[in-house]
Amino acid sequence: MASTPSTIITPNAINGQPGSGDAGGALAVTGGAGGTTNNPGGAVNLIGGAGAGTGAGGAATVTGGASGAGVTGAGGAASLTGGAALSTNNVGGVASVTGGAGAGTGNGAAVNVTGGVGGATSGVGGAVVIAGGAGGTTAGAGGAVSLTGGVAMGGNTAGGAASVTGGASVGSGTGGVASLTGGAGSAATGTGGAVNVTGGAGNTTGNGGAIVDVGGAGGATSGAGGAVSYTGGAGGGTGAGGAASLVGGASGTGATGNGGAVTLTGGAAASTNGNGGNINLVPGALAGTGTPGEVQVNSAAGLYEVVWSQPLSTSSAPASASVVTFFMANRAYRIKYVSVIEATFGTSETYTFHKDTGTTAPGGGTAICTGAVTPAVSNTRVTGTLSATLATLALAAGDRLSFTVGGTVGSAAGVTVSVGLVPI
Repeated sequence: MASTPSTIITPNAINGQPGSGDAGGALAVTGGAGGTTNNPGGAVNLIGGAGAGTGAGGAATVTGGASGAGVTGAGGAASLTGGAALSTNNVGGVASVTGGAGAGTGNGAAVNVTGGVGGATSGVGGAVVIAGGAGGTTAGAGGAVSLTGGVAMGGNTAGGAASVTGGASVGSGTGGVASLTGGAGSAATGTGGAVNVTGGAGNTTGNGGAIVDVGGAGGATSGAGGAVSYTGGAGGGTGAGGAASLVGGASGTGATGNGGAVTLTGGAAASTNGNGGNINLVPGALAGTGTPGEVQVNSAAGLYEVVWSQPLSTSSAPASASVVTFFMANRAYRIKYVSVIEATFGTSETYTFHKDTGTTAPGGGTAICTGAVTPAVSNTRVTGTLSATLATLALAAGDRLSFTVGGTVGSAAGVTVSVGLVPI
């Protein structure tokens, strides 16, 4: 312990007693304990002196002590902690840091919380951590952390902005990351916490606030603009990866409001002869024996239709053993379905579909269905059963699709063939 007395009081200062071969004396400022029954404890106020005339008010500073001059001593912490509740079910005391109120047209004072400067050589700047309080050991939820711009009080003034900004770099260093991360779920089955970014609600006829995600601007010479990525969370164990959804807003409940549109727009070139940005839809890659992802519309695959149709509904079907090549691919596709319909059914005609590659003759390639497509009734669509082998259903540039007519055609007429494709 420090030598007695532990406190030195001089006309303008209250100081802890310097240590004499031991720790410096502590300095405690404590409000008085409440009297019997239900009287509150006494408050402790640390207030800078009032300015006179145009003089500024005196600052009030709470600073942790400097470390010793040795190699490893850390600077002393400065803590602002609300009082603990000692009653049965009461709330802990609030700890508030509030900027001073402005007067007249003066702005309210900012509240700055800044991590310490790193050491001159390679020390990392001190982090700033704002964490909600831990929940009670039984079932209490963890405390929330809110970052809210100030409320406007005047007629038509804007509310205060709330910004989270990574630190600026120096030289060729990368700017600091700004992260919003939901809380981790418990080790067993707890769900991870969501991250919600919500534009402000409009009032009466005012529009709701927009949410704008903008990649950082590139450097002035030739730096590329920063990307904006939306990625669903990785699945754990056998869990599926999280979906990434972009959904237009629902309309109001009135009679005429439209649902919000979803727009994907490549970046416009602002240079002299630059190209506009592409919109690139890339399905997920398969793993092992899985199926590759596909581009779908309203949960249905097959963005393109290949249709072969006879000129008239009365045109006779091709004769038995005829081979018709009806499509050649100019890029990679996957076949999604094959169907046939006839205006007039004949006798026992069949249609066998093939993928012809390289120099293979029409109809001499790999069958894409497990069997022939066999119409039986006029004006009734019949669908073939596709091969279960993905490689069989994949088309490369230059591959062709053909069908071979079999069976007894009879009076069959007005044949239409349709094949659905999805780009891969």
